Amino acid sequence: MSKFKVGDLVKVISADDKDRKKYVGVIGKIIKDTGPGYRWQLTTTGTWLFKDDELKLVEESIKTTEIKIDSNEIKLTAKPFKITMNDLKIISRYETEFNNQLYGQSVLGKFNKKEGNEMIESMNLIDLYANKHRKSIEKETKEKIEKIKNESSIKKQYDEITQKCKDDLQKLYISQFTDEEIEKVKETLEGLSSYQKELQHKTSICEFGYFINSDFKNDEIKSLENEMINKINELNDLVKTVKAHVGIAKTKEEVEEILTRYGIIDKKGKLVVK
Repeated sequence: MSKFKVGDLVKVISADDKDRKKYVGVIGKIIKDTGPGYRWQLTTTGTWLFKDDELKLVEESIKTTEIKIDSNEIKLTAKPFKITMNDLKIISRYETEFNNQLYGQSVLGKFNKKEGNEMIESMNLIDLYANKHRKSIEKETKEKIEKIKNESSIKKQYDEITQKCKDDLQKLYISQFTDEEIEKVKETLEGLSSYQKELQHKTSICEFGYFINSDFKNDEIKSLENEMINKINELNDLVKTVKAHVGIAKTKEEVEEILTRYGIIDKKGKLVVK
């Protein structure tokens, strides 16, 4: 009896052929059981199927948290493990790929070649909208986080102390040379030969024994990152909703009305970009 069932969140841990190996490390939800052997189909791996020993339950290794997958709230509890922003991007990317495959199989068959191409263009336009807005959200968050880090009182004091130290050491270093030696090299210290001097000069960054931890996150930064994840989840939900409506549209005019209504394009038919 398999330890998996439809609805489980799993991670692909291995694959015995080249075509499916590209999905190793991908996280997705099981949506179909086709029977023994290659049986499990995931939301993030297209039409490829996987065996029991090629999958691992993600629930067994995720720290208590709440995430959104396919618009459903899933609470996962167990051993410490962290889903990173990169994991969420992988889930989103492969879900988009899979949704496009399903769309091509179930929807485009209703249209002739010209209409089908127009529908594909609409799907690509929706994905373009999502990608541009996702990058905008990530860029805005990154800039806010950088501002917070740069305005940190600890960092400001550290920069002042280290800069003063560097300035004082440079003055002490230069004091070993005559005015004539300094005049020869003008603006740079690199030309000053100090191999016979007591105080030597290194071209690499001076080490003070202390440094600013670039991975440090205070509550404000953590809040911004959570806000970014929520915005991206809302964006993904919007994309799924729009694609679902486009999928049942019967004419080009209906598609354009849907894209305009949901703010994908403006009244002139141009892509809306923040």
